[in-house]
Amino acid sequence: MSKFKPIFVVGHPRSGTTMLASLLGRHSKISMPPETMFFFDVYEEGLNERIDFIEKAMNSKRVSDLGLERELLVNEFYKLDNSMRGLFQSILISYCNKSGKVRPGEKTPLHLKWASTIVKWFPDAKIICIIRDGRDVVNSLLNVPWSHDNTYKHCYDWGENILLARKLENILPDQFMTIKYEDILAECEVKVKEVCHFVGEEFQPEMLINSKSGVVPEWEKKWKGKAVGTVDRNNTGKWVGLPLEVKETMNTLMINSLKKMGYPVRRPNLFVYVKCWMKAWPFHPKVRPFFSALKRSLLVLQRKK
Repeated sequence: MSKFKPIFVVGHPRSGTTMLASLLGRHSKISMPPETMFFFDVYEEGLNERIDFIEKAMNSKRVSDLGLERELLVNEFYKLDNSMRGLFQSILISYCNKSGKVRPGEKTPLHLKWASTIVKWFPDAKIICIIRDGRDVVNSLLNVPWSHDNTYKHCYDWGENILLARKLENILPDQFMTIKYEDILAECEVKVKEVCHFVGEEFQPEMLINSKSGVVPEWEKKWKGKAVGTVDRNNTGKWVGLPLEVKETMNTLMINSLKKMGYPVRRPNLFVYVKCWMKAWPFHPKVRPFFSALKRSLLVLQRKK
């Protein structure tokens, strides 16, 4: 493998990253492993010895989902520089080789926050960020076992990631692309062709055919299983059936980002707006660190008593 040109799929969790990664992974040249969570589970400053890097990777549950042979990973890593960048590259190359493909890919939704580092490490990388109606995203997050049930936090976090994606698309136009989940549902072939053009690969009709995907490990199939199957054109607008108060909260807190992304919204009346903000403001990203620090301080005081 000469020039390293990896493809990364990112986005807010439950936005369709698994679906898009599955479509790309059906391409004869592109490998798409399960999520590596590299920047969350493996990345660590200060490691010096190659053996420490390898141990860090092999002890990660997420990396173990890739089913890599230690010896092959070590061989790839020793061809590269002794760094976290080299480790990440060797993991992706090793999985690509295992898959019998020629172009590495990776899908971890919140690697969105590390997009600038990714393009710095890998100048020929392409990053596709999928964006979904925030109300459907929050609705989905409220129904998966690994997430929390704080609607305010979910709304704020989605809005923050939309702002970040739009910023990255402006500053990295040749390497960062956004695409809407709903557009893929409505015009799957057209949109997949656009993605292929962006990453520099020929579209293959087989990408649209339901086939076995390695993107989802067995333990995640309960909440991701449908995403690796046939694209469901009707999998949108599920948030409409939520309780009125939840819908009002989502519309109030995400209205600006929803509008900027072209999603229809109903502006809340003043009473609803004020009531929502009075409840939600402690969870705003700019305020949240203060309350987290306060909570930690109170816990320390409580332990001392």
